Amino acid sequence: MFAWLAGEDVNIGDSLLRRPYLAALAERGDVHAWVKNVSPAYLTGLIGSREVRVSRSFAAWFLRALWSSLTRRTVIALNAGEVRPSVKRTAMMAVVSCVARLSRRHDGRLIWVGATVRAGGSQLARALVRFSAQAADILQWRSLAGRAVTGLGDVGPDWAFVEGSETVSWSTSVRDSLALVLRGDRAAPSDEWIDWVRGLLESLQLEAVVVVQVKHDADRAFDLAQLLGGRLIDWPDGRSHSEQEAVVRAVYRGSLLALGDRLHGLVVAATEGAVPIGWVESSRGKIAEHFSPVGLQFVGSLEGSSAGDLPPLSRADLRAWSDEVSRAVEEARGHLASAQSLISATVGGACSQPG
Repeated sequence: MFAWLAGEDVNIGDSLLRRPYLAALAERGDVHAWVKNVSPAYLTGLIGSREVRVSRSFAAWFLRALWSSLTRRTVIALNAGEVRPSVKRTAMMAVVSCVARLSRRHDGRLIWVGATVRAGGSQLARALVRFSAQAADILQWRSLAGRAVTGLGDVGPDWAFVEGSETVSWSTSVRDSLALVLRGDRAAPSDEWIDWVRGLLESLQLEAVVVVQVKHDADRAFDLAQLLGGRLIDWPDGRSHSEQEAVVRAVYRGSLLALGDRLHGLVVAATEGAVPIGWVESSRGKIAEHFSPVGLQFVGSLEGSSAGDLPPLSRADLRAWSDEVSRAVEEARGHLASAQSLISATVGGACSQPG
C-alpha cells in the first residue's frame, strides 16, 4: 500500500487527523507513506510506534508505487485533509490516481477518505480533482466542498473525531476554564470581541487558557493571553507533535468551552468534552462547513459575525450543547469506524511488501 500522508510540520492537527486513516490502512498490510519534508516530531503524531516505511521524496515514492502497480496488486490512498487547488498539486494527485488505474489489472484499489477542497483554483485544477475522484473505489469527503467540486462521493466526519477520550468519562471532568485557539494569520480580534469574551469569563466564572496548536499562532496566542489575563499554553522548541497533542488535550479536558477559528483546535476540544464554538469575527465559514456534517450547526452558526451580534451564554446553554456534542462525537466515531472497516475490507489482500 502506498499512502500520501503529507501535512504541515507546524500543526498538530495535520498529524493527528491522518493517524486514524493510516491505522485503517495498516490493519491489513504494510504501508509506504509519502510525508514530504516533515520532521521526526511530526511523525510522532502521525505514526507513533507503528511500523511504516516513510519517504520524503515524492519521486522515489511514486516510482516504487508505479513499479508495484505494474507487477502486483497495489492499493493507493490519497491524502486526507485540505486539498489546495493549485495545478501542480492536483496534477500530482491525478498522476498518482493513474497508478491506481494501472493496477486494476491486478485488482488494485484507490482510497480517498477525509479530504476537502479549498475554495478557489482554476478550472483545470478542479478538473484534475474530479479526475482523481473518479478513480476512487472509496470516496468520502469531510465537508460539502469536495462533493460540490466533483459531484461524487459521500460526506462524513473529519478523521480527527476518532481520537480523544470516551464520552462516558466527560461528566467526571472538572471544567473550570475557557480555552481559546485562534489563528495567527488573520486580523486580530476587535476590542468588542475581547470584551464579549471577558463577559463570558465573568458570567461563567471561568479561567482563560490560550492554546497554541499551530506554531504560527504563537504571537496571537501570547497577545490574547495578555489581554485576557489568562494562561498561555505555548509550543516550545523541542516538543514533538505527540507531546504537544497530549498537553492541549489535557487543557480541553479541563475546559467547559473552547472558542476559536482553528478548526482542529475545536475538533480536538469536542473530542475531549469541551463545547466548541467558532464565533470569531474574521472566520470565513470553514468551521460551519466541517461541523455541519456531524450535526453540530451551532458551532459555526455565528461564525464571521460582528461582536455586537454575539449573545451572552449561560451554563444552561452549555449543558444543552454539551449533550449535543456527546451524541455527535459518538455518531461520528461510529461513522468513521464503518469507514475504517470498509477500508480494511477494500484493502483485503494487499501485498505485504510494497515494492
